[in-house]
Amino acid sequence: MKRMMILFILYALLFAVTGCGRKAQQEETAVPVEEGGVAVSMPAVAWSKSIALETGPGLSSGDLQATETFQRLVGGELGRDPRIKVLMNPAEGEEPEHRVLGKVMRDEGTFRYEYRIEDQKGGKSGGGVLVGSDSSFLLLTGQAVRQVSQSLDIRPETDRDWMTAKRSDLVDAFLKSERLISQRSYAAANQAVAELKSILRQDSTFLPAHAGLAESYLQILENGWNRNPVWMELARLSCIKALSMDPDFAHAHMLQGRVRLLQGEWKSAEKDFRKALALNSSLAGAWTGLGSVMAHYGLYESALAALNRGLALDEKNLEAGRSRAMILIGLADYTGAEKQVRRLLALFPQASSLHSFLALALFYRSDWSAAEKEIQAGLADPDYRAFSHAVYGMILAGQDRPDEALSELLEATTAAHGNPSLNVAIAAVHALLGRKGESISWLEKAVDGGYMEYPWIVRDPNFKSLQGDGRFQALLEGLKARWEERKKSYS
Repeated sequence: MKRMMILFILYALLFAVTGCGRKAQQEETAVPVEEGGVAVSMPAVAWSKSIALETGPGLSSGDLQATETFQRLVGGELGRDPRIKVLMNPAEGEEPEHRVLGKVMRDEGTFRYEYRIEDQKGGKSGGGVLVGSDSSFLLLTGQAVRQVSQSLDIRPETDRDWMTAKRSDLVDAFLKSERLISQRSYAAANQAVAELKSILRQDSTFLPAHAGLAESYLQILENGWNRNPVWMELARLSCIKALSMDPDFAHAHMLQGRVRLLQGEWKSAEKDFRKALALNSSLAGAWTGLGSVMAHYGLYESALAALNRGLALDEKNLEAGRSRAMILIGLADYTGAEKQVRRLLALFPQASSLHSFLALALFYRSDWSAAEKEIQAGLADPDYRAFSHAVYGMILAGQDRPDEALSELLEATTAAHGNPSLNVAIAAVHALLGRKGESISWLEKAVDGGYMEYPWIVRDPNFKSLQGDGRFQALLEGLKARWEERKKSYS
Protein backbone atom coordinates (compact mmCIF):
# COMPACT_ATOMS: atom_id res chain seq x y z
CA MET A 1 0.00 0.00 0.00
CA LYS A 2 3.64 1.00 0.18
CA ARG A 3 4.38 5.62 0.04
CA MET A 4 2.62 8.23 2.01
CA MET A 5 -0.03 5.91 3.38
CA ILE A 6 2.53 3.11 3.68
CA LEU A 7 4.93 5.25 5.63
CA PHE A 8 2.12 6.41 7.91
CA ILE A 9 1.21 2.84 8.78
CA LEU A 10 4.82 1.76 9.18
CA TYR A 11 5.75 4.78 11.29
CA ALA A 12 2.68 4.23 13.42
CA LEU A 13 3.64 0.63 14.02
CA LEU A 14 7.27 1.50 14.47
CA PHE A 15 6.94 4.33 16.88
CA ALA A 16 3.95 2.97 18.57
CA VAL A 17 6.51 0.42 19.65
CA THR A 18 8.39 3.19 20.39
CA GLY A 19 -23.35 -9.48 -3.23
CA CYS A 20 -21.98 -12.60 -4.77
CA GLY A 21 -23.02 -16.24 -4.86
CA ARG A 22 -19.51 -17.21 -3.89
CA LYS A 23 -19.94 -15.45 -0.58
CA ALA A 24 -21.88 -18.34 0.87
CA GLN A 25 -18.87 -20.52 0.19
CA GLN A 26 -16.59 -18.09 2.01
CA GLU A 27 -18.44 -17.80 5.29
CA GLU A 28 -16.97 -15.52 7.91
CA THR A 29 -16.51 -16.51 11.52
CA ALA A 30 -16.18 -14.00 14.35
CA VAL A 31 -13.14 -14.60 16.53
CA PRO A 32 -12.45 -12.73 19.79
CA VAL A 33 -9.24 -10.76 19.58
CA GLU A 34 -7.47 -7.75 21.02
CA GLU A 35 -7.99 -5.67 24.14
CA GLY A 36 -11.36 -4.30 25.04
CA GLY A 37 -13.34 -7.30 23.86
CA VAL A 38 -13.43 -6.25 20.21
CA ALA A 39 -14.42 -9.18 17.99
CA VAL A 40 -13.20 -9.31 14.42
CA SER A 41 -14.89 -11.38 11.74
CA MET A 42 -12.07 -12.75 9.61
CA PRO A 43 -12.78 -14.39 6.24
CA ALA A 44 -12.82 -18.17 6.51
CA VAL A 45 -11.36 -20.42 3.85
CA ALA A 46 -12.50 -23.78 2.52
CA TRP A 47 -9.21 -25.03 1.11
CA SER A 48 -8.91 -28.77 0.65
CA LYS A 49 -6.12 -28.81 -1.94
CA SER A 50 -3.04 -26.66 -2.46
CA ILE A 51 -1.04 -25.91 -5.60
CA ALA A 52 1.95 -23.68 -6.29
CA LEU A 53 2.59 -22.00 -9.63
CA GLU A 54 6.31 -21.75 -10.20
CA THR A 55 8.57 -20.68 -13.02
CA GLY A 56 10.26 -23.40 -15.00
CA PRO A 57 14.04 -23.29 -15.65
CA GLY A 58 15.95 -22.03 -18.65
CA LEU A 59 14.26 -18.71 -19.40
CA SER A 60 15.68 -15.47 -20.73
CA SER A 61 14.78 -12.24 -18.93
CA GLY A 62 12.04 -11.41 -21.45
CA ASP A 63 10.57 -14.87 -21.26
CA LEU A 64 10.72 -14.70 -17.47
CA GLN A 65 8.49 -11.61 -17.34
CA ALA A 66 6.03 -13.18 -19.77
CA THR A 67 6.01 -16.35 -17.68
CA GLU A 68 5.45 -14.56 -14.39
CA THR A 69 2.56 -12.57 -15.84
CA PHE A 70 1.06 -15.66 -17.45
CA GLN A 71 1.34 -17.71 -14.24
CA ARG A 72 -0.19 -14.89 -12.20
CA LEU A 73 -3.21 -14.71 -14.50
CA VAL A 74 -3.58 -18.50 -14.45
CA GLY A 75 -3.31 -18.55 -10.65
CA GLY A 76 -5.93 -15.84 -10.34
CA GLU A 77 -8.37 -18.00 -12.27
CA LEU A 78 -7.59 -21.25 -10.46
CA GLY A 79 -8.16 -19.47 -7.15
CA ARG A 80 -11.81 -18.92 -8.06
CA ASP A 81 -12.45 -22.49 -6.91
CA PRO A 82 -12.83 -21.99 -3.13
CA ARG A 83 -11.42 -25.45 -2.44
CA ILE A 84 -8.05 -24.56 -3.93
CA LYS A 85 -5.23 -22.79 -2.14
CA VAL A 86 -3.08 -21.19 -4.84
CA LEU A 87 0.45 -20.19 -3.85
CA MET A 88 2.35 -17.88 -6.19
CA ASN A 89 5.57 -17.48 -4.19
CA PRO A 90 5.05 -19.86 -1.28
CA ALA A 91 6.67 -19.03 2.03
CA GLU A 92 9.12 -21.32 3.72
CA GLY A 93 7.27 -24.21 5.34
CA GLU A 94 4.44 -24.25 2.83
CA GLU A 95 4.22 -27.69 1.22
CA PRO A 96 1.74 -27.62 -1.68
CA GLU A 97 0.31 -30.91 -2.85
CA HIS A 98 1.05 -30.01 -6.46
CA ARG A 99 3.45 -27.71 -8.26
CA VAL A 100 2.76 -26.34 -11.71
CA LEU A 101 6.14 -25.54 -13.23
CA GLY A 102 5.55 -23.51 -16.36
CA LYS A 103 7.38 -21.29 -18.78
CA VAL A 104 6.38 -19.08 -21.69
CA MET A 105 8.68 -18.78 -24.69
CA ARG A 106 8.38 -16.69 -27.82
CA ASP A 107 9.76 -17.77 -31.15
CA GLU A 108 9.04 -16.56 -34.69
CA GLY A 109 5.71 -14.90 -33.95
CA THR A 110 4.38 -17.58 -31.57
CA PHE A 111 3.80 -18.01 -27.85
CA ARG A 112 4.60 -21.41 -26.43
CA TYR A 113 3.57 -22.40 -22.89
CA GLU A 114 5.08 -25.58 -21.48
CA TYR A 115 4.07 -26.85 -18.09
CA ARG A 116 4.62 -29.85 -15.87
CA ILE A 117 2.57 -30.78 -12.81
CA GLU A 118 4.46 -32.49 -9.99
CA ASP A 119 3.24 -34.00 -6.75
CA GLN A 120 4.90 -33.55 -3.37
CA LYS A 121 7.42 -36.30 -4.11
CA GLY A 122 8.42 -34.76 -7.43
CA GLY A 123 6.53 -37.27 -9.53
CA LYS A 124 4.87 -36.04 -12.69
CA SER A 125 1.07 -35.98 -12.49
CA GLY A 126 0.30 -33.99 -15.61
CA GLY A 127 1.60 -31.49 -18.11
CA GLY A 128 1.31 -30.22 -21.63
CA VAL A 129 2.28 -27.72 -24.29
CA LEU A 130 0.13 -24.89 -25.63
CA VAL A 131 1.13 -23.00 -28.77
CA GLY A 132 -0.50 -19.97 -30.33
CA SER A 133 0.24 -16.88 -32.38
CA ASP A 134 1.88 -13.85 -30.81
CA SER A 135 -1.60 -12.34 -30.38
CA SER A 136 -2.88 -15.28 -28.34
CA PHE A 137 -1.35 -14.54 -24.92
CA LEU A 138 -4.65 -14.08 -23.06
CA LEU A 139 -6.33 -16.81 -25.09
CA LEU A 140 -3.59 -19.27 -24.11
CA THR A 141 -4.04 -18.23 -20.49
CA GLY A 142 -7.65 -19.38 -20.61
CA GLN A 143 -6.65 -22.64 -22.27
CA ALA A 144 -3.99 -23.25 -19.62
CA VAL A 145 -6.57 -22.69 -16.87
CA ARG A 146 -8.85 -25.30 -18.43
CA GLN A 147 -6.10 -27.88 -18.89
CA VAL A 148 -4.59 -27.50 -15.43
CA SER A 149 -8.09 -27.54 -13.93
CA GLN A 150 -8.90 -30.84 -15.64
CA SER A 151 -5.64 -32.39 -14.46
CA LEU A 152 -6.17 -31.36 -10.82
CA ASP A 153 -9.97 -31.55 -10.56
CA ILE A 154 -10.34 -27.80 -10.11
CA ARG A 155 -13.62 -26.12 -10.91
CA PRO A 156 -13.13 -22.43 -11.67
CA GLU A 157 -16.26 -20.69 -12.82
CA THR A 158 -17.15 -19.83 -16.43
CA ASP A 159 -14.49 -18.66 -18.86
CA ARG A 160 -13.61 -14.98 -18.88
CA ASP A 161 -14.95 -12.99 -21.81
CA TRP A 162 -11.79 -10.87 -21.86
CA MET A 163 -9.45 -13.84 -22.37
CA THR A 164 -9.40 -13.44 -26.13
CA ALA A 165 -6.80 -12.86 -28.83
CA LYS A 166 -5.31 -9.36 -28.85
CA ARG A 167 -3.11 -7.61 -31.36
CA SER A 168 0.49 -8.72 -31.01
CA ASP A 169 1.79 -5.16 -30.60
CA LEU A 170 -0.66 -4.60 -27.72
CA VAL A 171 0.45 -7.84 -26.06
CA ASP A 172 4.06 -6.68 -26.39
CA ALA A 173 3.20 -3.32 -24.83
CA PHE A 174 1.33 -5.02 -21.98
CA LEU A 175 4.27 -7.30 -21.16
CA LYS A 176 6.59 -4.30 -21.31
CA SER A 177 4.36 -2.47 -18.82
CA GLU A 178 4.46 -5.48 -16.49
CA ARG A 179 8.24 -5.41 -16.60
CA LEU A 180 8.26 -1.68 -15.87
CA ILE A 181 5.88 -2.02 -12.92
CA SER A 182 8.14 -4.70 -11.43
CA GLN A 183 11.07 -2.24 -11.39
CA ARG A 184 9.40 -0.20 -8.61
CA SER A 185 10.67 3.24 -9.62
CA TYR A 186 8.92 6.52 -10.44
CA ALA A 187 10.37 6.68 -13.94
CA ALA A 188 9.40 3.08 -14.70
CA ALA A 189 5.88 3.56 -13.32
CA ASN A 190 5.40 6.62 -15.54
CA GLN A 191 6.57 4.65 -18.55
CA ALA A 192 4.14 1.88 -17.64
CA VAL A 193 1.31 4.41 -17.51
CA ALA A 194 2.20 5.63 -20.99
CA GLU A 195 2.31 2.08 -22.39
CA LEU A 196 -1.00 1.09 -20.82
CA LYS A 197 -2.82 4.25 -21.87
CA SER A 198 -1.64 3.63 -25.42
CA ILE A 199 -3.01 0.09 -25.28
CA LEU A 200 -6.38 1.23 -24.02
CA ARG A 201 -6.71 3.98 -26.61
CA GLN A 202 -6.50 1.26 -29.24
CA ASP A 203 -8.43 -1.48 -27.41
CA SER A 204 -10.50 -0.46 -24.41
CA THR A 205 -11.51 -4.09 -23.78
CA PHE A 206 -8.00 -5.14 -22.72
CA LEU A 207 -9.01 -5.69 -19.09
CA PRO A 208 -5.58 -6.56 -17.63
CA ALA A 209 -4.35 -3.22 -19.00
CA HIS A 210 -6.97 -1.39 -16.91
CA ALA A 211 -5.77 -3.29 -13.84
CA GLY A 212 -2.15 -2.55 -14.72
CA LEU A 213 -2.95 1.14 -15.08
CA ALA A 214 -4.53 1.19 -11.62
CA GLU A 215 -1.48 -0.62 -10.24
CA SER A 216 0.87 1.94 -11.83
CA TYR A 217 -1.05 4.89 -10.40
CA LEU A 218 -1.15 3.23 -6.98
CA GLN A 219 2.57 2.56 -7.04
CA ILE A 220 3.19 6.27 -7.69
CA LEU A 221 0.83 7.33 -4.90
CA GLU A 222 1.79 4.75 -2.29
CA ASN A 223 5.48 5.53 -2.64
CA GLY A 224 4.88 9.28 -2.45
CA TRP A 225 6.56 9.92 -5.80
CA ASN A 226 3.70 12.20 -6.85
CA ARG A 227 0.85 13.14 -4.53
CA ASN A 228 -1.28 14.93 -7.08
CA PRO A 229 -4.91 13.98 -6.31
CA VAL A 230 -5.48 13.51 -10.03
CA TRP A 231 -3.54 10.25 -9.79
CA MET A 232 -5.96 9.05 -7.13
CA GLU A 233 -8.95 9.78 -9.33
CA LEU A 234 -7.33 8.06 -12.29
CA ALA A 235 -6.61 4.97 -10.21
CA ARG A 236 -10.21 4.93 -9.00
CA LEU A 237 -11.57 5.23 -12.53
CA SER A 238 -9.32 2.44 -13.78
CA CYS A 239 -10.73 0.12 -11.10
CA ILE A 240 -14.30 1.10 -11.95
CA LYS A 241 -13.67 0.40 -15.62
CA ALA A 242 -12.17 -3.02 -14.90
CA LEU A 243 -15.08 -3.95 -12.65
CA SER A 244 -17.62 -2.77 -15.20
CA MET A 245 -16.10 -5.26 -17.62
CA ASP A 246 -15.93 -8.10 -15.09
CA PRO A 247 -17.65 -7.58 -11.70
CA ASP A 248 -16.13 -10.83 -10.45
CA PHE A 249 -12.52 -9.83 -11.16
CA ALA A 250 -11.11 -10.19 -7.63
CA HIS A 251 -7.87 -8.41 -8.48
CA ALA A 252 -9.79 -5.24 -9.41
CA HIS A 253 -11.70 -5.30 -6.10
CA MET A 254 -8.36 -5.55 -4.31
CA LEU A 255 -6.96 -2.60 -6.28
CA GLN A 256 -10.07 -0.56 -5.46
CA GLY A 257 -9.52 -1.35 -1.79
CA ARG A 258 -6.01 0.06 -2.02
CA VAL A 259 -7.36 3.25 -3.55
CA ARG A 260 -9.78 3.61 -0.67
CA LEU A 261 -7.01 3.03 1.86
CA LEU A 262 -5.19 6.02 0.42
CA GLN A 263 -8.40 8.02 0.62
CA GLY A 264 -8.82 7.11 4.29
CA GLU A 265 -12.07 5.26 3.57
CA TRP A 266 -11.21 2.36 5.86
CA LYS A 267 -14.61 0.67 6.07
CA SER A 268 -15.12 0.85 2.31
CA ALA A 269 -11.61 -0.52 1.75
CA GLU A 270 -12.38 -3.41 4.09
CA LYS A 271 -15.50 -4.23 2.08
CA ASP A 272 -13.45 -4.28 -1.12
CA PHE A 273 -10.85 -6.62 0.36
CA ARG A 274 -13.52 -8.94 1.74
CA LYS A 275 -15.27 -8.97 -1.63
CA ALA A 276 -12.01 -9.87 -3.34
CA LEU A 277 -11.43 -12.72 -0.89
CA ALA A 278 -14.99 -13.97 -1.34
CA LEU A 279 -14.18 -14.29 -5.04
CA ASN A 280 -10.66 -15.64 -4.59
CA SER A 281 -9.48 -16.57 -1.11
CA SER A 282 -5.93 -17.08 -2.45
CA LEU A 283 -5.48 -13.41 -3.39
CA ALA A 284 -2.52 -12.45 -1.24
CA GLY A 285 -2.89 -8.71 -1.85
CA ALA A 286 -6.41 -8.71 -0.43
CA TRP A 287 -5.20 -10.35 2.78
CA THR A 288 -2.47 -7.73 2.99
CA GLY A 289 -5.01 -4.94 2.51
CA LEU A 290 -7.22 -6.39 5.21
CA GLY A 291 -4.20 -6.45 7.51
CA SER A 292 -3.64 -2.74 6.86
CA VAL A 293 -7.24 -2.00 7.82
CA MET A 294 -6.90 -3.95 11.06
CA ALA A 295 -3.63 -2.19 11.88
CA HIS A 296 -5.32 1.18 11.38
CA TYR A 297 -7.91 0.29 14.03
CA GLY A 298 -5.22 -0.91 16.44
CA LEU A 299 -6.29 -4.56 16.04
CA TYR A 300 -2.76 -5.86 15.78
CA GLU A 301 -3.40 -9.54 16.38
CA SER A 302 -5.95 -9.58 13.58
CA ALA A 303 -3.61 -7.55 11.38
CA LEU A 304 -0.89 -10.16 11.94
CA ALA A 305 -3.29 -12.98 11.14
CA ALA A 306 -4.21 -11.38 7.81
CA LEU A 307 -0.63 -10.49 6.93
CA ASN A 308 0.58 -13.98 7.82
CA ARG A 309 -1.96 -15.52 5.48
CA GLY A 310 -1.05 -13.17 2.66
CA LEU A 311 2.67 -13.81 3.05
CA ALA A 312 2.11 -17.57 3.17
CA LEU A 313 0.43 -17.32 -0.23
CA ASP A 314 3.01 -14.96 -1.72
CA GLU A 315 6.03 -14.02 0.34
CA LYS A 316 7.27 -11.63 -2.37
CA ASN A 317 5.15 -8.84 -0.92
CA LEU A 318 7.49 -6.16 0.36
CA GLU A 319 4.84 -4.00 1.98
CA ALA A 320 3.21 -6.89 3.83
CA GLY A 321 6.56 -8.14 5.08
CA ARG A 322 7.59 -4.73 6.36
CA SER A 323 4.27 -4.18 8.09
CA ARG A 324 4.49 -7.60 9.71
CA ALA A 325 8.01 -6.87 10.95
CA MET A 326 6.92 -3.60 12.54
CA ILE A 327 3.99 -5.21 14.31
CA LEU A 328 6.30 -7.91 15.66
CA ILE A 329 8.56 -5.20 17.02
CA GLY A 330 5.50 -3.61 18.62
CA LEU A 331 4.75 -6.92 20.29
CA ALA A 332 8.40 -7.14 21.45
CA ASP A 333 9.13 -10.14 19.22
CA TYR A 334 12.43 -8.71 18.03
CA THR A 335 13.79 -12.05 16.90
CA GLY A 336 10.72 -12.66 14.75
CA ALA A 337 11.01 -9.17 13.29
CA GLU A 338 14.68 -9.68 12.48
CA LYS A 339 13.92 -12.97 10.78
CA GLN A 340 11.16 -11.38 8.69
CA VAL A 341 13.35 -8.50 7.51
CA ARG A 342 16.28 -10.76 6.70
CA ARG A 343 13.96 -12.87 4.57
CA LEU A 344 12.80 -9.75 2.75
CA LEU A 345 16.40 -8.75 2.11
CA ALA A 346 17.05 -12.16 0.59
CA LEU A 347 14.08 -11.61 -1.74
CA PHE A 348 14.67 -7.89 -2.40
CA PRO A 349 18.43 -7.26 -2.06
CA GLN A 350 18.14 -3.88 -3.80
CA ALA A 351 15.58 -2.52 -1.28
CA SER A 352 18.06 -0.57 0.84
CA SER A 353 15.34 0.72 3.18
CA LEU A 354 15.07 -2.79 4.62
CA HIS A 355 18.45 -2.31 6.26
CA SER A 356 16.89 0.44 8.37
CA PHE A 357 14.10 -1.87 9.52
CA LEU A 358 16.67 -4.52 10.36
CA ALA A 359 18.69 -1.93 12.26
CA LEU A 360 15.63 -1.11 14.34
CA ALA A 361 15.10 -4.73 15.33
CA LEU A 362 18.77 -5.01 16.25
CA PHE A 363 18.55 -1.77 18.24
CA TYR A 364 15.83 -3.22 20.45
CA ARG A 365 18.09 -6.21 21.07
CA SER A 366 20.95 -3.82 22.02
CA ASP A 367 23.11 -5.21 19.22
CA TRP A 368 24.68 -1.81 18.63
CA SER A 369 27.47 -2.64 16.19
CA ALA A 370 25.22 -4.72 13.93
CA ALA A 371 22.48 -2.08 14.08
CA GLU A 372 24.90 0.70 13.14
CA LYS A 373 26.23 -1.30 10.21
CA GLU A 374 22.72 -1.88 8.88
CA ILE A 375 21.57 1.72 9.29
CA GLN A 376 24.47 2.97 7.20
CA ALA A 377 23.14 0.88 4.31
CA GLY A 378 19.57 2.00 5.00
CA LEU A 379 20.42 5.70 4.68
CA ALA A 380 21.01 5.14 0.98
CA ASP A 381 17.25 5.02 0.30
CA PRO A 382 15.99 8.60 -0.22
CA ASP A 383 12.34 7.63 0.24
CA TYR A 384 12.97 6.47 3.82
CA ARG A 385 15.76 8.85 4.78
CA ALA A 386 13.93 10.64 7.62
CA PHE A 387 12.90 7.27 9.05
CA SER A 388 16.50 6.07 8.82
CA HIS A 389 17.91 9.17 10.52
CA ALA A 390 15.45 8.72 13.39
CA VAL A 391 16.48 5.09 13.83
CA TYR A 392 20.15 6.08 13.68
CA GLY A 393 19.50 8.68 16.36
CA MET A 394 18.08 5.97 18.61
CA ILE A 395 21.09 3.73 17.99
CA LEU A 396 23.55 6.50 18.83
CA ALA A 397 21.61 7.68 21.88
CA GLY A 398 21.46 4.10 23.14
CA GLN A 399 25.27 4.02 23.03
CA ASP A 400 25.55 7.32 24.93
CA ARG A 401 26.82 9.26 21.91
CA PRO A 402 24.70 12.40 22.35
CA ASP A 403 26.40 14.76 19.89
CA GLU A 404 26.09 12.30 17.02
CA ALA A 405 22.52 11.43 18.03
CA LEU A 406 21.54 15.11 17.99
CA SER A 407 23.00 15.45 14.51
CA GLU A 408 20.80 12.60 13.27
CA LEU A 409 17.87 14.10 15.15
CA LEU A 410 18.29 17.34 13.23
CA GLU A 411 18.15 15.45 9.92
CA ALA A 412 14.95 13.67 10.95
CA THR A 413 13.35 16.88 12.26
CA THR A 414 13.48 18.55 8.85
CA ALA A 415 10.80 16.11 7.63
CA ALA A 416 8.69 16.07 10.79
CA HIS A 417 6.16 18.74 9.84
CA GLY A 418 2.73 17.19 9.36
CA ASN A 419 3.95 13.70 10.22
CA PRO A 420 2.75 12.80 13.73
CA SER A 421 4.40 9.40 13.75
CA LEU A 422 7.78 10.89 12.89
CA ASN A 423 7.20 13.33 15.76
CA VAL A 424 7.01 10.31 18.06
CA ALA A 425 10.28 9.04 16.62
CA ILE A 426 11.95 12.35 17.43
CA ALA A 427 10.46 12.21 20.91
CA ALA A 428 12.01 8.79 21.40
CA VAL A 429 15.50 10.08 20.62
CA HIS A 430 15.03 13.03 22.98
CA ALA A 431 13.90 10.66 25.74
CA LEU A 432 16.92 8.43 25.26
CA LEU A 433 19.14 11.50 25.55
CA GLY A 434 17.49 12.46 28.86
CA ARG A 435 15.76 15.51 27.35
CA LYS A 436 12.40 14.83 28.98
CA GLY A 437 10.73 18.18 28.31
CA GLU A 438 11.60 18.10 24.61
CA SER A 439 10.47 14.50 24.35
CA ILE A 440 7.05 15.22 25.86
CA SER A 441 6.62 18.31 23.68
CA TRP A 442 7.20 16.24 20.56
CA LEU A 443 4.77 13.60 21.83
CA GLU A 444 2.16 16.31 22.36
CA LYS A 445 2.71 17.50 18.78
CA ALA A 446 2.17 13.95 17.60
CA VAL A 447 -1.07 13.56 19.53
CA ASP A 448 -2.33 16.95 18.36
CA GLY A 449 -1.57 15.82 14.82
CA GLY A 450 -3.75 12.72 15.14
CA TYR A 451 -1.45 10.10 16.61
CA MET A 452 -3.46 7.47 18.54
CA GLU A 453 -1.19 4.47 19.13
CA TYR A 454 -1.46 4.14 22.92
CA PRO A 455 -0.65 0.53 23.86
CA TRP A 456 2.86 0.40 22.49
CA ILE A 457 3.95 3.87 23.61
CA VAL A 458 3.07 2.99 27.18
CA ARG A 459 5.31 -0.10 26.95
CA ASP A 460 8.07 1.33 24.80
CA PRO A 461 11.43 1.16 26.62
CA ASN A 462 12.46 4.35 24.85
CA PHE A 463 10.02 6.26 27.06
CA LYS A 464 10.81 4.48 30.33
CA SER A 465 12.44 7.60 31.77
CA LEU A 466 9.18 9.55 31.36
CA GLN A 467 6.96 7.18 33.35
CA GLY A 468 6.95 9.25 36.53
CA ASP A 469 6.31 12.58 34.83
CA GLY A 470 2.84 14.02 35.44
CA ARG A 471 2.74 15.71 32.04
CA PHE A 472 3.55 12.40 30.37
CA GLN A 473 0.90 10.57 32.41
CA ALA A 474 -1.73 13.13 31.41
CA LEU A 475 -0.77 12.67 27.77
CA LEU A 476 -1.08 8.90 28.11
CA GLU A 477 -4.54 9.15 29.65
CA GLY A 478 -5.82 11.24 26.76
CA LEU A 479 -4.10 8.99 24.23
CA LYS A 480 -5.62 5.88 25.80
CA ALA A 481 -9.12 7.34 25.55
CA ARG A 482 -8.64 8.15 21.88
CA TRP A 483 -7.19 4.71 21.15
CA GLU A 484 -10.08 2.92 22.86
CA GLU A 485 -12.56 5.05 20.96
CA ARG A 486 -10.88 4.16 17.68
CA LYS A 487 -11.12 0.45 18.45
CA LYS A 488 -14.76 0.79 19.38
CA SER A 489 -15.40 2.57 16.10
CA TYR A 490 -14.45 -0.64 14.28
CA SER A 491 -17.28 -2.52 15.98
